[in-house]
Amino acid sequence: MLVYRSAKKLARRAVTVAKAEACRDMYEELETPEGEKRIYRIARIRNKATKDVNHVKQMKDVNGVVLIDEMKVQERWKVHFEDLLNEKNPRDHQDDGIPYLGPTRCVARAEVVRALKRMKNNKAIGPDGIPVEAWRALGEAGVDLLWKLMCKIEE
Repeated sequence: MLVYRSAKKLARRAVTVAKAEACRDMYEELETPEGEKRIYRIARIRNKATKDVNHVKQMKDVNGVVLIDEMKVQERWKVHFEDLLNEKNPRDHQDDGIPYLGPTRCVARAEVVRALKRMKNNKAIGPDGIPVEAWRALGEAGVDLLWKLMCKIEE
């Protein structure tokens, strides 16, 4: 372990020396007239890289004819997105189906207790507007109330 640490320390020191030497050489090179041109070239490249939008100068219309005029290209993009976003998709209409009139099983009290234990705190409230923490704070009375509500809904 000691050999590894000393080798790692020597390697880190060698990398630091090499980086410092490379930076020193680069700075000396940049102080020459050719280096000044290189600085401006680097700045131009970096500035161009930050530009997010590539300007489209040409586009084909519906018939495949290349459009070069900027206004015509913009109009073609407008038509393209209107067609794309306003497309009507056929949907199958489904009937509501036959209602089930048979008996439904009432929720067991143990299921309510288990569900309350599994719910996480500090989550979004449901349609009732009551957070889980409130139901837990009510204790057994809250479990009974929630259980009765569940059984009433199913009846």
